[in-house]
Amino acid sequence: MNGWLAMVIRSVVIVSLFASGVVILKLTPDLRPVLQTILKRLGKK
Repeated sequence: MNGWLAMVIRSVVIVSLFASGVVILKLTPDLRPVLQTILKRLGKK
C-alpha cells in the first residue's frame, strides 16, 4: 500500500494501540469521565 491510504491506516493502528494502552493501564484519572460522557451521548451505558 502506498500513499494516503497507507498513511491513514498506519496512523489509525498506532493511535488505537496507544489509546487502548492508556485505557487498560489507567494512566490518567481524567480519561474515565470523558469516556463515560462520550458513551452516554452515543446512547450506550
